[in-house]
Amino acid sequence: MKVKNLTPKRVILGIRQVIYTFSQTAKLVWAANPRLLIAVFLVNIFVGLLILPTFYLEKLTIDALIKNIGNPYWQEALKVLALLFFLRVTIGIFQSGLMRISGYLRFAIARVFSSHIDILLAQKMSSLDMATIEDPDFKDRFKKVERESGRRAWELAIPLSNVPNYFFGLLSTLSLIFFFKPIVALLIFILTIPEFFVDAKYTRLEYQFESSILPKYRLWGWMSFYLTSVRTFLETKILKLSPYFLTRMEEIRNEIYTKALKIRRQRETAHFLTYLPQNILIFIFSLYSGLLAIQRRITVGSAEMYIRAVYSFQGNLTGLVGTFLELYENYLFVT
Repeated sequence: MKVKNLTPKRVILGIRQVIYTFSQTAKLVWAANPRLLIAVFLVNIFVGLLILPTFYLEKLTIDALIKNIGNPYWQEALKVLALLFFLRVTIGIFQSGLMRISGYLRFAIARVFSSHIDILLAQKMSSLDMATIEDPDFKDRFKKVERESGRRAWELAIPLSNVPNYFFGLLSTLSLIFFFKPIVALLIFILTIPEFFVDAKYTRLEYQFESSILPKYRLWGWMSFYLTSVRTFLETKILKLSPYFLTRMEEIRNEIYTKALKIRRQRETAHFLTYLPQNILIFIFSLYSGLLAIQRRITVGSAEMYIRAVYSFQGNLTGLVGTFLELYENYLFVT
């Protein structure tokens, strides 16, 4: 899908929006529990940084295996391999432990932040005057925030926690690629920009759609209350309102989900199309690395390390962009 008017000014504006959303979300989570935020950031920084030694040890292992094929002095070769395997297992255990700790901290910070949002909503509601509370526009906005806040609080806290992991994982792989072919990293970054703007576009469309159907959500809630509340059961039964209410609820559901699924389908299609150029570039780079290994200009282990680094760079960059867009989307829905 074509991204219109992709100018440097728009790129800079998009980056500023990302930085603003990240900083505001971090401030909210910091207010809920600063110690948890620092802890989860530090743990995920180490998880991201461990990519570099892991890839390098894999390179050394492959090169050592190839070098010692047919070596009659296998005892010395085995000692080297044993050391390399031991280091890989040690790093793997350490990384696994850090990821378990990270998972625990992400769960804890999401629970704390969700409760913090509930308290903020209660404080806000109790500080308002009756005229504002009874205003229909305010009711729609407040109901939207109230309806979305629980789920969105989790979807703000967890992506925020993942940012250091993706960012430092990106730096780890970038250091390997930059040493070999820095232009590849630059091209992948450039090819990711349309993906960012396409996702941002559909995030805004989904937000505008959700905002436009707030009166329908209010009508749904009112009919649902009448159908399920014990206090209104007798009235609904006597006036035979249930069939009408159920029919209207089905109509509202079909209208909402038909439009919502159409937007989501367009979003996923556009996302897939913007992802293709990156994969074509990685295919070309992988083929080039393999050719260099065949020509003995680099070792097989180095070729594998660079190929894995490029895939990891793409994965971390896509994850980082996706995380920032998640923050942007969920921040829109709770503000």
